[in-house]
Amino acid sequence: QQDQQADSELRAAQTALNNVPGTDRQNRPEYLRLRALIESGFNDMASAERDLKEAMRLAPNNLNIQLNYANLLWKTKRDQEALEAYRRALQIDGNNHAALTALGYLSRDLHDPASAEKYFLKLEEQYPKDYVAYFALGDLYTSQRQLDRAQASYEKAHELAPKNPLIVAAALNSAMDGPKH
Repeated sequence: QQDQQADSELRAAQTALNNVPGTDRQNRPEYLRLRALIESGFNDMASAERDLKEAMRLAPNNLNIQLNYANLLWKTKRDQEALEAYRRALQIDGNNHAALTALGYLSRDLHDPASAEKYFLKLEEQYPKDYVAYFALGDLYTSQRQLDRAQASYEKAHELAPKNPLIVAAALNSAMDGPKH
């Protein structure tokens, strides 16, 4: 049911985009970016990548295009290339939430906890009222068996998003693994 609805929405977006002229040089990068998102939704990664590369060529400092390209690289399991693309996004906006978050998680996936921590701490510094950095740090510290630090991070995340079930569950798991148990 959900797959059919998503497919229907993608087709509607594709139809709407086909009615938008994509040849205007000023609007072409955004048109290509949107078309690439639809193509990737249909798992046509080669076409999506082609469109994003052209969009980046036309608008090299467009943060959204850079982030979409990095996401595509990560989705297609080209982790090192994705890492570089996210870093280029940070060159455009050094405090970008999406880039810092992705770099943290991607670094963690690449077994580089020091870099992951660096990105998550910067995210925490730039967005202190957002629970994401605290939750990510809690997960990172748990995986490193730094349970006191994990618990403190989860508590801060819970303070900021008390009804988020993932935070509650992670904090409970961390507490149960802690030295008192």
